[in-house]
Amino acid sequence: MSQRIWNRSDLVKLAEHKKPEVRRWACERMRTLYGEAGTEILERLLKDKDKDVLLEALEYLEDYLDPKFKDILFKIYETRAGVIAGRCALLLGKLKDDRLISAYKKKIHSKTVEFDEVIWVIRAMGELATPEANVILREMLSEAEAETDPFLVNTLIYALVVAKEDLRSILKYYSHLYKNFAVEILHPLTSVCGSWYSLEDLKDEGKKKLFKKGVPRSVSESSAYLKEKGFASIEKEMYQSFKKQNYSHIIETAWLQVEELVNQKRINSGEFLLEGDSPPQRNYQALKAFKDYLNWGAKDSLKGVAIAALIVLSKFIEFKSLLGLKVEELNEEVLFQILFEDRDSLEVDDQATERLFNTVPAEVIFNHSVKQLENDSYSFGTERALKVLKELRDERAIPYLVDYLEKKVSDHGLDESIKAMVQMGGPLIDYLNKNFDQLNQNQQFEILFAFKDLPEEEVVDLLLRNWDKLWRTDKESLLYALEGVGSKRFIEPLRKELKEGEEMEEEVFYLLCHIHGVDDLLLHKIEKDTMVREKETERRLSVLEGDDLGPLMERTVRVELKCRQCGKSYHYEVENIYMISGEKGKPRISDKIVCKNCRAVNQYEITGKGDLAITAQMILMTALAEKGKLRPDESPIKFGESGLMDGRRMSFGSILKYYKEEIKKSPNDPALRIGYGNVLMKTGREIEAVLHYKEALRLDPLAVEAYCSLGEYEGDKGNSSRAYEYFKKASDHIHTGRYYRIKEPDQLKEAIVLNLEHYEEILGKEREEIRGPASQEIIKKDKVGRNDPCPCGSGEKYKKCCLNKDEARRSEKTSATSKEIELRDKLISFSSKERYRKDFERAHHLFYRKPFVEPLILEEKEETDFAFFLEWFIHDFSLKNGLTIVEEFYKEKKEKFSDEERSLVEYEMASILSFYEVISVTQEIGLRLKDLFTGEELDILEVKGSLTAVKWDVILARVIRMGSVNKLAGVVELIPRRNKGQILSSIRKLWEKFKEETGSVEWSSFAKSNAFLIHQIIEDQSPFEPIFVTEEHHRIISSKAVFDVKDFQMVRYRLNQEFDFIIDQEEEGGKSQWTWLKRGKSKDWEIKESEKGSMILKSEMLRGKGELRWTSLGTVTLTPKKLELWCISKERLDRGKITLKEVLGDDIQHRIDTYEDMVKKAMEGARRGSSVEQDEMPEEFYPYFSKEMEEFVKKWIDEKIPALDGKTPREAVKTPEGREKVEELLKGWENMEERRRKTGEPYIDINILRQMLNL
Repeated sequence: MSQRIWNRSDLVKLAEHKKPEVRRWACERMRTLYGEAGTEILERLLKDKDKDVLLEALEYLEDYLDPKFKDILFKIYETRAGVIAGRCALLLGKLKDDRLISAYKKKIHSKTVEFDEVIWVIRAMGELATPEANVILREMLSEAEAETDPFLVNTLIYALVVAKEDLRSILKYYSHLYKNFAVEILHPLTSVCGSWYSLEDLKDEGKKKLFKKGVPRSVSESSAYLKEKGFASIEKEMYQSFKKQNYSHIIETAWLQVEELVNQKRINSGEFLLEGDSPPQRNYQALKAFKDYLNWGAKDSLKGVAIAALIVLSKFIEFKSLLGLKVEELNEEVLFQILFEDRDSLEVDDQATERLFNTVPAEVIFNHSVKQLENDSYSFGTERALKVLKELRDERAIPYLVDYLEKKVSDHGLDESIKAMVQMGGPLIDYLNKNFDQLNQNQQFEILFAFKDLPEEEVVDLLLRNWDKLWRTDKESLLYALEGVGSKRFIEPLRKELKEGEEMEEEVFYLLCHIHGVDDLLLHKIEKDTMVREKETERRLSVLEGDDLGPLMERTVRVELKCRQCGKSYHYEVENIYMISGEKGKPRISDKIVCKNCRAVNQYEITGKGDLAITAQMILMTALAEKGKLRPDESPIKFGESGLMDGRRMSFGSILKYYKEEIKKSPNDPALRIGYGNVLMKTGREIEAVLHYKEALRLDPLAVEAYCSLGEYEGDKGNSSRAYEYFKKASDHIHTGRYYRIKEPDQLKEAIVLNLEHYEEILGKEREEIRGPASQEIIKKDKVGRNDPCPCGSGEKYKKCCLNKDEARRSEKTSATSKEIELRDKLISFSSKERYRKDFERAHHLFYRKPFVEPLILEEKEETDFAFFLEWFIHDFSLKNGLTIVEEFYKEKKEKFSDEERSLVEYEMASILSFYEVISVTQEIGLRLKDLFTGEELDILEVKGSLTAVKWDVILARVIRMGSVNKLAGVVELIPRRNKGQILSSIRKLWEKFKEETGSVEWSSFAKSNAFLIHQIIEDQSPFEPIFVTEEHHRIISSKAVFDVKDFQMVRYRLNQEFDFIIDQEEEGGKSQWTWLKRGKSKDWEIKESEKGSMILKSEMLRGKGELRWTSLGTVTLTPKKLELWCISKERLDRGKITLKEVLGDDIQHRIDTYEDMVKKAMEGARRGSSVEQDEMPEEFYPYFSKEMEEFVKKWIDEKIPALDGKTPREAVKTPEGREKVEELLKGWENMEERRRKTGEPYIDINILRQMLNL
């Protein structure tokens, strides 16, 4: 005997589970499996804080009302709002708890009632039906105006009808409100008379015909029913009256007909009661009220009443056999006749069924019921026969019930059949264990709904045995059954079925795991995904509540597709759906669809649910089009043909035919093979496609697209190693291979790199970095950088730890002795004596080339030069007596000097100014200098200088020769190497002139008397104003355009679709940033003629390990209200604005442009001495930087350089003159690299270049 999985105590325990999904499930299962006997669970769940759980509990209580819960319901109503409070109000109304009225008034007074709650309260007042409740309903209805929500009016009328309000009173409301709410008032009247027409059905005016008005569907169908039931003359008369708009005649005819039928019934059976709350008595009362309305209702209000009268008459005729029926007097024959006649079910049928069971043998009831199933499956009476079989619980009915599932009957009939089978319990399971394989798919599908309410172990066995078959037959119904049965044994096979984006599988798996306490790693992800979906659902619902449906239009449609190979159905986000003319509206998907199960490519059919999703999207498109808000290009559904061939729209069939014919003509054309393969792959003929790709490679081993397509195919199949090999080959030929069909090779190249990285990660493979020359490293880094870990071991970055202390300690170091410092201080003090004032003013005029003015105010540049001026004034300027200040100092003080002081002053007097080049630097010791005028090389003891100077610096300095030791005087001026040649040339000319005029050829004599002129020559050099340009040779200028954003989501989506914009940063609902790249539509630019001396600034984005690179043209920053485009040239900004307008259209509105000269700003900042601390390059970028610089170095020695007269360095070194020029270039370069080295940055070892050039 089968064992039931869930008993009441199990479900009561689960009702206390921490997860609301489990509590809700326990409540629903208790209601379904145990009904009224399980209401004990509500004691706990009616106090649940979770909205969904509480709603489930209220639904349970509505099925099994119990007065003992009134107080709990009342408390919930008082403390909650919205639909929960509304549902409680309805239950209180049904329980006749008039406390609801005062509680409702209190809420109204405090203004805490939401609209949806009001609707439920109105229904509750109708159920309460007390005089005070009816007054509330009447008052609300009397306040109705043209702007009142129609649904509110409809609900008020329905409540009054339930409260047994006089029909004349309701029609009075109609007479006042019919112009705005005719259908809303009449709909409840037709409903209580047995009509199934919805509010929308009654509003349907019917299809319009040429030159004629259409007839409402409710009119045509009701008329047809009259004709079917033998009232053809009445049908014809009423139909003609509708056409003539003679509505009063319709109402009168309906009343006369019902009067005639009632009178006939009186003659046949005597007097009977015409009062009652159920059809057909209710229909009689309504038609009588309609007839009376003719006497006082407005003529233009009669159309609605006429339609209602026709509907009510047709339903009266349907139920006329029940008129005056006395069930307790019926015999067996009449009972079956009444019970199984073809009409809707009413309360009297329950009475008839009860009498049947009390008076007729079960065997007879069984025989009549199964005969009804066999002979008249589509009758409404058969639904009641199924209810009878459910009550009988005779297992002999099982084969009849199963056969019934095969017939195309109503959903109500199928539901009753399922309920009857569930009541069979164990015998049904035994029957299905023997016969399940013999059932067709429709029967198996329907039986899954029975299994849902049969949580037995044998059902679990049966489902597991038939798992694959049922999953293919109807996955959704199987999942419902799995959820209902709730067995732990479903968890493992269900986990294997989980696929990305399949929501229902995830939800059922999540629920089963929590029911049984299984802690699976996937649960957290499922929970997170569910929260995202719920948030999206809330967004869509909020959009539906507004007037603008535009935000509902997505770029993809979630379509369910069934794989033709494995037979399983999954959902896919589809972006391109074509409704092709000539194919009877059958949609064609052009996206590549890879089966989530078997990995088959484009082997699918659209399921019924998939068609519904596409239809829903088309309905939305129609709604947007009617409001003029549809953007067809942004919809995933397109109308027309589905493919392009040589710029022409063609169907896939035509394209296949074209390729077939062309390949016959040119079988050795790889382009045709690739194109044919692409179309074959799209149409699901993947095996043929693969053969053509391989043939293309045989014809051309450099056909990159073929490698890429085969890589995609193997990847889709899950063959990662094969996919890797194909993408590796595509990558090997990425720059040297041939591209036949692709319009934008850059897109394919990027896809190759990304796919290669993907499969490298899967397979654990690594590509080797490109390195420099085999035996040496060009790029080096041998000092602690600012961002490196501090050597002290603190774990902090060096710049945040010991850097400042080290720099301070180094700045304190000096090569000057205390005696030397003391002597220089005395010299300065001596020079400031009053007796030298006039000499100072004359020297100042000579040095600064302008008269001395008191008080002495120095400009910024003059302040910088003042220390140099003072040193020159003391050592070189000739006083009126022909001596210098230092010589005067020596003359006056020599008798008081010690031997050491005397020597020091003599060294100072002999010192001269000169130009030097730094040949080498020994840290914290000194420098080796070369005098650029005498050629003499000197070793200098200079601690401070060794910490700041680098190799090949050019300096203007005074060397103090102290016997075997040389030192620098206090002031050293660094000369830009770019000015070296011009300065040396100017000074040599001046020196030559000096030789001619004085006859003295010594540099020392010239330097001593002309030091101020040397300084002026340096000062007169034109300041270096670099000309920075883009690679298009546009001047660098910071350029920004600002736009207002009208549709944030649309702008973000469109930018993400553009190949030349790549996303850098994206925050949900916040800021997003893209880099605008020189590729795609932005690839081609007109190149201006280069300005002389200009330097190109270039920023690139790299892909992969550097195989692909694109110039960065600008940055786009998007926020919900604003979009900014920033570029480094005005021309790029102008092009970018045009591009953005083409892409984004009216979704952005240009506001303003701003420009700023970055170079000028930087130069001004440098002159002010301002600096911005910049972080070093992050460590992870070193390999890429090294690779870039190594490639640059290797290219440089073979590039033509203007400074080498258009020769390459490799060519120039072949002559002595060229070697000298190359060496000078290398010195300048090495000087920059040494400065990098000193700050701890990676640098280029220029000696490697010298070796490469044999220097």
